[in-house]
Amino acid sequence: MRKELEQVMGQYTKVSPLKAEMELQKDLGLDSFTVMNIVVSLEDCLDIEIPISEAADFLTVGDIEAYLAEACQDR
Repeated sequence: MRKELEQVMGQYTKVSPLKAEMELQKDLGLDSFTVMNIVVSLEDCLDIEIPISEAADFLTVGDIEAYLAEACQDR
């Protein structure tokens, strides 16, 4: 999942490497619209569905990683 996350996030931010504690808005400068674009891209890339209610809780890179690990654990 990390590889896919880095690829998708790389389309929206030039910060590299990404660290789990990085805040999406403060550290990466992403607005809520961009975060939702990232969510849609991850859904397409990983063939999963991320409910908006879950995506709204994504504050850090680590939040997204934790969600993806849980959502894709049976793969």
